[in-house]
Amino acid sequence: MAPTPMSETDHDRLTCDYCGRFNPAQGARCIGCGAPLPVPAPRGVTVTIAEGATEPVFEPAPPPIAASDEVKDVLKTAGAGIGMLGIGTVLLRLAAEGLAIALSAFIIGLNAGSSAAGLNRYLHYLLLAAAAGVLVGLSVALVTKRVFWTLVSAPAGAVAGSMLAAILRLPSNSFPLTALLSAAGAVILALLGGRRPRGLPLRCLGYIRPILGVLGGLLFGLLGFFVSYRIY
Repeated sequence: MAPTPMSETDHDRLTCDYCGRFNPAQGARCIGCGAPLPVPAPRGVTVTIAEGATEPVFEPAPPPIAASDEVKDVLKTAGAGIGMLGIGTVLLRLAAEGLAIALSAFIIGLNAGSSAAGLNRYLHYLLLAAAAGVLVGLSVALVTKRVFWTLVSAPAGAVAGSMLAAILRLPSNSFPLTALLSAAGAVILALLGGRRPRGLPLRCLGYIRPILGVLGGLLFGLLGFFVSYRIY
């Protein structure tokens, strides 16, 4: 029997080598004679062998892209801004401390000068104004608070002490109670809620702040004393 010719639709079938019958591609034996069918070759696979290529060639990786000059300038500007932010905060706190010391010491000096003028006593009350101003300046400089509380604490204490003496009507003809109460109020509120400064951007500030506080308290304490003494 002659083999059945292959049609266009039979290209996926297998031809039996013994009887020439077409069989489905998935079959293992011929459906006509039962003989084993040949194993079909995989289709759609192309293998290309490059002649002379014995080892794989690795190309070096491209170098990393360097940051442009504009990016570097932006980073430098940002770093400088962050550094100036810390220094600016320290300068603002120093200004608040100086103003607080000046106001509170001046109030204490005014109270001491008014008492000295009424009693015609000069030296003892002058020393009291100087010592109280130094104590207040040192108290403000030895602690750290938020800028607002640094600014208002000591002056508010000095005003509160003066008001307390006026409300209680304490006599000032024998002892400068008004000046002492204002000094005590300034020192207490200056230290209340404060903490020791740590991690300052400039280590020398730990030594400069107390010195500036003492000098500022002394100066404005004496200034307040002389102003009040001359007026009264």
